[in-house]
Amino acid sequence: MTLDINPTIDLHRELLRAWHRQPIVASQLRENAIERLYSRGVAFEGNRRLNLELSALLLTSRDVSHLQEVAETLHGLVERLIDWLMEDVHRIEQYFPHHIRVLSFLRKSPGLTTWQGYSRYDAILTPRGEVKVVELNTGCPAGLLGNSSIAAEVIRTALDTEGLGILTDTDLASISQHVLVDALLEIEERGAQGEGMIAVLTDENKITNQLSDLVQALTTRGREAQIADATRLETRDGHLYCDDRAVSLTFNKFRISTANSPSHHWSQGFEDRYGDFLRGVEEGLFCTVNNMTAMTIGEDKSLLALFFLRDTQPLFSQAERKFLSEHVIPTNPLVKGRHRFGDAIVDVNCIRDSNRQDLVIKPANEGRGYGVVVGRYATDDQWKEACRIDSAVPKILQQYAEPLMLLVPTIRDHRICQTEMSVTLGLGVIRGKYVGVMSRLSTNPVSNVALDGIVQPAFLIPAG
Repeated sequence: MTLDINPTIDLHRELLRAWHRQPIVASQLRENAIERLYSRGVAFEGNRRLNLELSALLLTSRDVSHLQEVAETLHGLVERLIDWLMEDVHRIEQYFPHHIRVLSFLRKSPGLTTWQGYSRYDAILTPRGEVKVVELNTGCPAGLLGNSSIAAEVIRTALDTEGLGILTDTDLASISQHVLVDALLEIEERGAQGEGMIAVLTDENKITNQLSDLVQALTTRGREAQIADATRLETRDGHLYCDDRAVSLTFNKFRISTANSPSHHWSQGFEDRYGDFLRGVEEGLFCTVNNMTAMTIGEDKSLLALFFLRDTQPLFSQAERKFLSEHVIPTNPLVKGRHRFGDAIVDVNCIRDSNRQDLVIKPANEGRGYGVVVGRYATDDQWKEACRIDSAVPKILQQYAEPLMLLVPTIRDHRICQTEMSVTLGLGVIRGKYVGVMSRLSTNPVSNVALDGIVQPAFLIPAG
């Protein structure tokens, strides 16, 4: 099954015609929309305004059902794969040696029956409407705090203001701004030792994007919440404390990676710096989202490669193996030796000299687009460096998936043009249930809001 991309293409054609009739109005609408988005608290890491185009992804009810099936099926298969890994420490040593240093802290959170609290499965939307998953993000709140739903409201208001009414009868298909907070409070209710402070935790990497939004959302619900450095926590009397306030739940914005990564990571000595937090994890003293398993194994792109190993095939039914072949991009660790890659046997040592048009190399457990190299857009030197095997930055090799390139009407200095942008999707899943989609546009082959990605809201169009 595929998504119907025609309503989205038709929408952008209609917008282009409208903007050509009134370019000055269109330009002002766009600027006003960006300002309204910012005034609603939607920004990137502080005061940087997010870019926005008057654009939207339109989905039918059949499309939404398909995205739900993909997201929830994948969630179940990821859980099964993590179960398999956790049954035998030697499997973790074999496939995730860089995560052995946190092995004793890999536990499910109180209040959760799953390893993953929430996930955002990133996928390419192809020109045929296929959904091809390329990354598993279980430690990044982007999209799950409702930026795309706020953008949807802003864009719909902007278009209705001019009497276009293009989106008037649509419903929201993006992730609701309330869904993450609802889930956190329910996890706390199920697993905590009573209601306490909610600590929104940072680590040595100081990544704070959207954390103030989360604190505000929790405060609005009448809860005490604050952003705190995880090194400040204390455990005593069977509780975790932050500034002498008992903590019932932590939301962890950590980037653990490897000990010597040049990007975000936990450097040597983390056991002492975060000792009280980690002791609380071991003893199950509080609910913790994202838990250590989700932020390491669950977020590691190498996990995708395990779906296709001979050893893991007995875990999946024939229908599930078919699902994986249709919806998960062929992925392989970038290590020495020969490996099966899709339908071919690949000698990784020869990748550097091979046809790189259909290949992508990514760090296995970094984020924000760091180190991602798309072969067809790379220089010889960039590709040579990407192919270099480095124990500090484990990498994966993926098959390139051609994204849908959408012609988006763009307005600059009251001038109307069309800009070709790729479309990627983030499928939101909380405790195994699909909660909506985040779409992004980008002119960069590496689609990430930390680079030049643009949040694109999604709408459910009425039947007929």
